[in-house]
Amino acid sequence: MASARRSVTDFIAQVNAQTNATNTYVATLNANGAVKITKNGVSLYPNVYWAMGAGVALTDSNISGDSVTLINNDGTVGRGDAQQFINSLT
Repeated sequence: MASARRSVTDFIAQVNAQTNATNTYVATLNANGAVKITKNGVSLYPNVYWAMGAGVALTDSNISGDSVTLINNDGTVGRGDAQQFINSLT
């Protein structure tokens, strides 16, 4: 079970932990506070904001409750559950 995300650093660590034998995920913090996520060296999500305008997960037994906001280069915006987003990185 993943630990609770209490900071953007925790979010970055959990994204990076999705690396497996086929895919290497690297999340880095941008100067604007967003997280850039690459997969096998290719930019996958250029601007991911963790917990933007939402509460954060509070306990290790309840890792849900925080969110991510994706802002794409074309200006489109998406928002969803942070744990579901992390789980989708396979």
